[in-house]
Amino acid sequence: MSEDIREALEHCAAYAERGYRLAKDGYDRLHEAVLEEEGKLQETRYEQERAGRIDYGDTLEWQMRELRSSKETEENLRRDLQSLRERQKEFSVVVFGRTEAGKSTLMEILRHGDGASIGKGGQRTTRDVRDYRWQGMKITDVPGICSFDGREDDALAMEAAKAADLILFLITDDAPQEGEAEKLAELRALGKSVLGLVNVKLALNMDRRALALRGLRECLADTGRLDAICTQFRAYAEKHQQDWAGIPFVYTHLRAAFLGQESQLDDAELYEASNFAAVEEYILSKVQQDGAFLRIKTFVDCVVKPMQEHMERLLGNSSVNAQDGMIHRRKWHELDEWKEKNLLPRVQKEYDEFSARLWSEITGGIEDFIEDHYEGDISAKWNYYMKQHLQLEQKCTAFLEEVSRQCERKQRELLDDLRFDRQFSGQIRLGHQMSMGDVSDTKTWLQIGAGALVLANPIVGIAAGLLVSIFGDSKEEKIRKQKIEIRDKLKKQMDPVHDQIMDQVRDKVNEVIEARIDGLDDVLVSADERLLALAHEEARAAGRIQTQLRRLNMELWTEAERYASVTKDIEVMTIARIPGVQTLVLAKRKPGKRDQGKMEEILGAPITCSTETLAQNCRELVGRYQDKAFEYGGTSPYYCKILAQERSAEELAKDVGYRLAQQLFCTPIFDAQEVWG
Repeated sequence: MSEDIREALEHCAAYAERGYRLAKDGYDRLHEAVLEEEGKLQETRYEQERAGRIDYGDTLEWQMRELRSSKETEENLRRDLQSLRERQKEFSVVVFGRTEAGKSTLMEILRHGDGASIGKGGQRTTRDVRDYRWQGMKITDVPGICSFDGREDDALAMEAAKAADLILFLITDDAPQEGEAEKLAELRALGKSVLGLVNVKLALNMDRRALALRGLRECLADTGRLDAICTQFRAYAEKHQQDWAGIPFVYTHLRAAFLGQESQLDDAELYEASNFAAVEEYILSKVQQDGAFLRIKTFVDCVVKPMQEHMERLLGNSSVNAQDGMIHRRKWHELDEWKEKNLLPRVQKEYDEFSARLWSEITGGIEDFIEDHYEGDISAKWNYYMKQHLQLEQKCTAFLEEVSRQCERKQRELLDDLRFDRQFSGQIRLGHQMSMGDVSDTKTWLQIGAGALVLANPIVGIAAGLLVSIFGDSKEEKIRKQKIEIRDKLKKQMDPVHDQIMDQVRDKVNEVIEARIDGLDDVLVSADERLLALAHEEARAAGRIQTQLRRLNMELWTEAERYASVTKDIEVMTIARIPGVQTLVLAKRKPGKRDQGKMEEILGAPITCSTETLAQNCRELVGRYQDKAFEYGGTSPYYCKILAQERSAEELAKDVGYRLAQQLFCTPIFDAQEVWG
C-alpha cells in the first residue's frame, strides 16, 4: 500500500465520524416523527371508535400498518448506522454483477488468489457475502444478481450494498440485461457511487499465445463496439427516471488479468493487455480524490432515503386524510342544502296538508258519530270513537313515519355516495377498499306509536239531555237541533285538540329531522374536522423531517463543493435531492459548466440549478396549481396545493418532479378532482 493511499484512508476514517453524527441527527428526527405519528393515529382512531356511526377506521388501520412498516425500517436504520459506525475506519467497495459475469475472477485478481473460487459453467459460485482486503480497503463479494430463483441472493447483495462507499458494477460485452439495469437503479437510488466494469468474454487460446494477445488487444481497442454496449445499457436509466451518463465504464478482460498474474504463468504482457490496471487505477484515484467525501455521503444517504420516504408517506397520508375530510365536507354541504331547499319546504307543505286533512277527518267523524250518538252523556263514547274509529294517533304515526322515510332515503343516498366516493378515491390512490358503518344502527331514530301522542283532556260535559227541555218542536226537529248543538260542542272542544295534536306532530317532525339529518350532519362535520386535524399534524411532522433533510443535503452539498474545488459561489438557498436520481438547487446564480460537471460526478446524479422563485419552480415541477387553506377548527388552517390537471396519486408518487416539489414545499399536493369531486 502506498503512503498516499494510507493517508487517504486515514482521512476517510476521520470524516466517517462526522458523517455518523449527521446521520444520527437525521435518525433522531425520524424516530421522533414516527412516535408522534403513532400517537396521532391512535388518538384519531380512539375518537372514531367513540363517535361511531361513520366508519373510516379502515383508512386508519391501513395507515397504522404502514406505520408499523416504517417502524421496522427505522429499527433497521438504527442497526445499519451502528454497523457503519463500528466499521467506520474501513473504506468499503462492493462488487455487483450477475451470475457468470466474472465477479469471482475479479475477486481472485484483487486478492491474488489461486482461482479456487472461480465458477465453472452455470455454477453459482458465490452464495454468501464475503469480505476481502485490498490496498487497505474492504472489498465485498456478494451473490450474483438476476439468477433464476435468486431473490434471496439479490436481497443479500442489496443489504451489503447499504454499507458500500463505492460499487463496482460488472457487466459483460454481450447484450445488457434489463434485470441488471433494475439492480443498478436500486443501487443508484441508495445514492451509491458506481464504477462500471465491462468484462470482455473473448476466448483465449494460450497455446497460441501471440495470436491470443493480438486478438485481446484488438477486442479492447474496439471502443466503438464497447461504447455502444454501454450506451445501450445506459438507455435503461430512463425507465427508472435516472440518468447514467455520468457513470464511467472501464473495459477489461478479467480472465486475461487473472492468468497474467497467476504464479505459473506470471505473464506481465498478458496482464497489461487485459487493461485491468485501469480498474485498479480508477479505484485508487477515486479513494484519494473523493474517498473522504464518499464516506460522509455513505452515512448521510443511509438516513436520507428512509427520511425522504417517511416524509413522502406522511405527506401522502396527509393528502389521503385531507381528501377524505373534503369528501365529508362536500356531503354535509350537500345535506345542508338539501335540508334547506328541499326537505323543509316539502315537509312544511305536507304538514299543512296533513293538518287540513286531519281536521277534515275529525269533522267528518263528528258527523258520522252524532248520527248514532245524540242521547245521554256521549263524552266517553266520543273518546272511544276517536280512538277506535278516527285513529288519530295511527294517522299521525303514519305521517311521521313517512317524514322519517324521506329523511332515511336521503340519509342512505348520501351514505352510499359517501361510501362510493371514498372507495373510488381510495382505489385511485391506494387500491384500498373502504367500509362504512350503518348510521341508523346507532340510535332508534323514531319512537312513536300508540300512546306517543298525548291528546288534550278527554272530551267531557257533552250530554244528550236536551230533549226534555225543548217544547213545541217535533221529535225530529228536537233531534236535529240536538245534533247541531252536539256537533258545535264537539267541534269547539276538538279544535284545540287538533292544534295540540299538530303541535306534537311538529315537535316529532323536528325530532326526526334532528335525529336523521342534523345528527348525520354533525357526524359529517366531526369526521371532516377530525380527518383534517390529523392531516394537518401529519403535514407538520413531515415538515420537521424536511427541515432536517434539507440540513443534511445542504451539509453534503457544501462538502461536495469543497471536494470539487468549486470556483464560483452560487449562494445556495435550498436543496431538494433524490439520491442517485436528481438534485435540484435553488440559488442566486448558476454554476459554471466545469463546476456543475464535477459536482454531478461527486454526487452521482444530475444537477438542476434554478434561480427562479419557489412558486415558479413548483409550477415547472408539477404544473399549474393553486394554494388552498381549509379551516377545520384547529389553531391554524390545513394548507395544501391543488393541481389543475388530473393525475392519480400513484402517478404523482413516482414522478421525480412531484417528489422534488414535496421536498421544497413539504406541502401535500393533490388533484382538484379528488377534492371537489
